[in-house]
Amino acid sequence: MSALLTHAMANNQLLGISLCRSSPRLSHLSFADDSLLFAAATEDEAGVLRDVLQIYEQASGQKINFQKSTVCFSKNTDLVTQQVTSILGVGSMATYGKYLGLPYCVGHSKRSVLGFVKERVWHRLNGWKEKLLSVVGREVLIKSVAQALPTYIMSCF
Repeated sequence: MSALLTHAMANNQLLGISLCRSSPRLSHLSFADDSLLFAAATEDEAGVLRDVLQIYEQASGQKINFQKSTVCFSKNTDLVTQQVTSILGVGSMATYGKYLGLPYCVGHSKRSVLGFVKERVWHRLNGWKEKLLSVVGREVLIKSVAQALPTYIMSCF
């Protein structure tokens, strides 16, 4: 699939995204058995993505689960979203959701998006039986939870 997407970008069929003005364009990211595909929200690029996915299915023998697949659009996208989702045969993603435990859309207000970290730590600390632990034991647990939970999230951002 990676080679098919790279070939489509080389033929100017897919635009991909650019993280900044001077960076190379990005068409996909793969993580274990998940793939994130990046394209412009146009009917032409949706058709190219659909064709790439069909060729991949035929060549590999693997079936893509379109019921688990979704599309996420930029805030700058106009009303073409219905056509793109129908061409690809997938649903549209909610505005604020999570992928691998992390929010996939982070706007200007980091406090509202990353507030779940504080809630998760607080929930974990409130679930302990304080009377069963010594003061030192509680301190060690608090430090380990308070440091471990946010570390993964902060390393990603």
